[in-house]
Amino acid sequence: MEAIQAVNQAAALPKETQMLLKLREDRFFDKIPPQEVAEIIEKAAHSGGKLAGELKQKYPDMDVRKIAEALGLEVREKELPIDEQFVSVGYFEAPRLIVINRKMHEMDPFYHEEYPWLAADPWEDIAIAHEMFHYFQEQQAVDFVETYRVPLWKLGPYTHQTPIASLGEIAAMNFAEALLELDFYPGYLEMFLAAPYFPKEIANKAAQLLAEAKKYKE
Repeated sequence: MEAIQAVNQAAALPKETQMLLKLREDRFFDKIPPQEVAEIIEKAAHSGGKLAGELKQKYPDMDVRKIAEALGLEVREKELPIDEQFVSVGYFEAPRLIVINRKMHEMDPFYHEEYPWLAADPWEDIAIAHEMFHYFQEQQAVDFVETYRVPLWKLGPYTHQTPIASLGEIAAMNFAEALLELDFYPGYLEMFLAAPYFPKEIANKAAQLLAEAKKYKE
């Protein structure tokens, strides 16, 4: 399938490239000083990895569901709509709920055949870990991603600033990668999972990412 080939090529991009492309998707990317881009990506990635390391020390030999339970988080599976414009693998709902899209289990045979590496690291575990990071964000227990701001506008002595949401996503994926000890960066998990539903659209999106990556490499 063309979509699978394209997505696999996108997923094979260097981790640093995937994180840069994610940051560039942010609606406030143009507000970030160019000289700060590489540094803030590195700090966001470090933030996620550091938090994962702390959890692994606190809860050794526990899988991600057991860690969620120890933190008092409820993990619930719910059938969520799947649309070519927006595919939700899961989400965090304050104060302590992680919801995983149960509907995607219907494609598990496809995922296991096309993505054999997901047999060892089930996609729902990656989703749970990702949303667990957002729980810590809600608790304001995350370094850097909640404190970095860029100015939007100024009125007299007041400067209105905003966080960069994509930094939280970068940190969350690094958190999942470290917590689950993955041998791949799961930045394009949603594309992997959406491919059998919308092969043409996902192939086009992956091709766009590859073109963007080539441009920045040059």
